[in-house]
Amino acid sequence: MSDREIVDRLQTLAGFSEVYRIIGTYRCVRKTKGGATQFVTVTIQEGPEFELGSPYRYLCGASSHDKHANGTPAPSIAAALDAVNWRELDG
Repeated sequence: MSDREIVDRLQTLAGFSEVYRIIGTYRCVRKTKGGATQFVTVTIQEGPEFELGSPYRYLCGASSHDKHANGTPAPSIAAALDAVNWRELDG
């Protein structure tokens, strides 16, 4: 199946309004503000370019155990990474 066919099928079967495809997953290590070592998984997703007129194609987020940093859709990977609220990983 093509990506387009998968998106169409997911929208039909489950009623999803947006479908993103994970294009990259990164395992990272960082120090928290308190100095602890934190293992973080960062995901970069692509979509919904199929929505006509939508400039938003990428979405990034990060998670570490019970902490999550969310982003907002952006027109480039760099902008999507910049849109993540990284401070949420320290909260």
